[in-house]
Amino acid sequence: MAIREKWGLGVSLTLSLLLLLVLVLPAPDAASGAPAVAHAASQSTSGSTCSIAYNLPGDIGNFGSDPPDQEDLDIYSWQLFLALNAPAVGKSVSTSGDNSTLWGGSVVNPITGGNPGFSSTDDLLQAVTTSYVPPYGTHYYPNACKQIQGYQSYRVVDELDKVDDSFFEATVGNLSDSPAIATNGTFLRYEILISPVTYNTITTKKWYLSSVLNSLTSSLNFPCGVESAGGPKASPADPGIGAITIKNAWMDVTGFDASDYHTEKLLIFTPAAENSSGQDSCELKTMALVGMHIAHKTTEQSAWTWSTFEHQANAPDCLNVPPKGTQQTIANMTCPTVGGSYNFFPTAADIGNTKYQACNTSPAANEPNATACDDSWCADLPPSPVGGYSRLCRQVPLQANFKTAYAQTQACNAATGKSSVWSNYALISTMWFTAFPSATCQNAATIVAPTSSHTSYAPQVTLSDGTSLAPYMANTTMESYERSVCMGCHQGAIVKKGSTISTDLMYFMQLEVPAAPINQGG
Repeated sequence: MAIREKWGLGVSLTLSLLLLLVLVLPAPDAASGAPAVAHAASQSTSGSTCSIAYNLPGDIGNFGSDPPDQEDLDIYSWQLFLALNAPAVGKSVSTSGDNSTLWGGSVVNPITGGNPGFSSTDDLLQAVTTSYVPPYGTHYYPNACKQIQGYQSYRVVDELDKVDDSFFEATVGNLSDSPAIATNGTFLRYEILISPVTYNTITTKKWYLSSVLNSLTSSLNFPCGVESAGGPKASPADPGIGAITIKNAWMDVTGFDASDYHTEKLLIFTPAAENSSGQDSCELKTMALVGMHIAHKTTEQSAWTWSTFEHQANAPDCLNVPPKGTQQTIANMTCPTVGGSYNFFPTAADIGNTKYQACNTSPAANEPNATACDDSWCADLPPSPVGGYSRLCRQVPLQANFKTAYAQTQACNAATGKSSVWSNYALISTMWFTAFPSATCQNAATIVAPTSSHTSYAPQVTLSDGTSLAPYMANTTMESYERSVCMGCHQGAIVKKGSTISTDLMYFMQLEVPAAPINQGG
């Protein structure tokens, strides 16, 4: 409880003053992003507290003789989530609806030249040439998307599953390439966004070139955040904040009431190989944010932190904890037998409908023949009528197993208020490395051996045999069909197969860079 204990009397007095301000000052215009001072901390029934005042952390905290624990990391994760989802540096998330974010727009406020949001890996790797490096904040548009009026006010999202990239057709190895298909019959789409610090590091060091990566004799090392750089005026562009990468999962809102979601109009691009028509397609759609991974490299956690959030309406909890077994081979398949109102789980009326696949199992392919579409799924066709829809449960029940994350979610949901879309998102947990080396900025793989250091990851979950412990953290939208140790998987990322040069957690460096046009003679 190092963070909470550090607050002490001074912050208690500050919170009292803030509560007084709330009583005497008129309510701010939350839709445009309220100044941080207008929001006091809110306390949940568990005793956890949360303030939605903008406070971007540069590190997990300076703990002195009191080492950090899971509660500290979960408080930090919510600070990170609320800051990155704020409409501007120094302002807070909306308490009365939705807002644009530091990394993107919203339905009401799309991206602009002055507020372009984060660049994606596609924005860099599809556009960079030997003579041109796209400035940060510029966006790449395939020809199919340029046919849409006003296309430059929207970002392109293309990934049909969590690791396959529609532009690059990246080789995914043992990673799952199965899509998640919602109850409205639509495929989830994914994007990888990189912060200014991450982007500038790649471009300065020319890590977008396979020739550069393959010539390295030591592992990559992204910048680490420092505590002193964080705070109420800190920006993700500040070098002291360190490298941040975001992975978002988006759901088409067709047939859904999306008022409880952060939504944005996005250009949904599908290449010819993933359409039964054999043609590229691009559609402007309103999409709802249903999942978010945030990876942050800091001095105290130079093996990165991994915070994962998802919308609470995605799926129910599984009935039990995961079974004992090898990582990524045995998923938790104890789905409830009673339906509900979820994005990836049948209703009560549909609980026995055979259109839903078995619990936490890849949906049936929908391609009309074996060569119609890449990876067996066609994005322009409805799901298979038998087993074509996802039936997902959250693999680790939250309240009983991720107690501090659950408590912090309750506090932050209360702080944002029922009218805010952000009150509908939950922190699943924060994965971090408990064996602390000296506080220096190192490559992740030099700290963590991916196949032998799992006892040093937190959180640890007691498995269904009642005695075995394993690091476990799965986002329903992104780790839908396999066991998940996010950091353990990503810290095995290397510049190319057979290499010992680590890409410092960044799998897109291994999967997407080699397939970029600049590295294919384009």
